[in-house]
Amino acid sequence: MPGHRIYYVPPRLVGSISNWSGLDDPKGESWLLEHAADLKFNAIWFSPMTQATGVTKQMHG
Repeated sequence: MPGHRIYYVPPRLVGSISNWSGLDDPKGESWLLEHAADLKFNAIWFSPMTQATGVTKQMHG
């Protein structure tokens, strides 16, 4: 995309949505959005292509 600097973010590394979105912050500010802006990125891509951790298959029955 011309003119876009995309910040690649593995979702499992930034925590819950309420954590990075600013919902848990008393001021309602997102540390992730501020960090991306400080690095001069203007778009964020949450990559779904990360390795799953702690996933087990359970068989019931």
